[in-house]
Amino acid sequence: MSYDIIVGDCRTELEKLPSESVDCVITSPPYYGLRDYGTGEWEGGDKDCTHAVGRATRGGGFSRSIQKGNIGSYKDGGDEAIKIGEPCPHCGAIRVDSQLGLESSISGYIENMVGVFREIKRVLKPTGTVWLNLGDSYVQGRGKATVKNMRLKPKNIMGIPFRVAFALQEDGWILRQDIIWAKPNPMPESIKDRCTNTHEYIFLLTKSNKYYFDYEAIKEPTIDGEGLRFKRSVWNNQKRRFKGAHFATFPHDLIEPCVLAGCPENGIILDPFAGSGTTAGVAEVFNRNSIMMELNEEYAKIIPSRIKDIFRIYGKSET
Repeated sequence: MSYDIIVGDCRTELEKLPSESVDCVITSPPYYGLRDYGTGEWEGGDKDCTHAVGRATRGGGFSRSIQKGNIGSYKDGGDEAIKIGEPCPHCGAIRVDSQLGLESSISGYIENMVGVFREIKRVLKPTGTVWLNLGDSYVQGRGKATVKNMRLKPKNIMGIPFRVAFALQEDGWILRQDIIWAKPNPMPESIKDRCTNTHEYIFLLTKSNKYYFDYEAIKEPTIDGEGLRFKRSVWNNQKRRFKGAHFATFPHDLIEPCVLAGCPENGIILDPFAGSGTTAGVAEVFNRNSIMMELNEEYAKIIPSRIKDIFRIYGKSET
């Protein structure tokens, strides 16, 4: 099996792939307003300015101040930080960035996602499937999140996953299923006026009524352990740590059923937001080829190590 690593923006790199050349897409795009992947820069202004905004918040807080074009990690999304295309309040430098997820509104994020997935639809075979993982966030602090003509007040959940899923549905995709990824060991939260979040969504999307889906390959044990049953829509997966630099690593066992059910052996799996390359590793283990696209060059460098790590987890050797 083989894997290709393409460093670049998937919005331009996808255009280079032949139509109907990919069997399956497994991906987790940048969540809206949650993280900066370190690709931003400042143009003009004072080169010695820190470009800090004084209040390191985006409707809830950054993990560190906005400096030198690197925003850091968002706790929650909002509408108060320096956004792409806006000037530094101190020196007038303009923040430029090609990454997705830092749009000035939810609507802008959704529009960009729809655009990416139109190109994914072009490269996907008629029998292909898409497995899309998206997380959600809340409006916090004094910020308000903008979506269409709505202004979500603080404490509102943004509903990003289903807003994106329904937008894709309206754009012609078949929204076949929403799968619950139940996390046994979720990130701890200090919030005391709601329950701790312990799940995310995976959406199964297709472009045709008939598509490849190997339900036999992902049957799961019955409760009594004496037989097998069809896999259910709530997936309990243990997230295993990967000693790499990427902070949003897919659990390999979350990807496994997507690979087995969604792509035939020797087929091609695409991940346009590859991160550390978990999709490539699981694809290799189960005899599928893959194409990984990653905007951040440093993350792309991690992919070979991540693949080796996954082979060790499965007790296999790379061939």
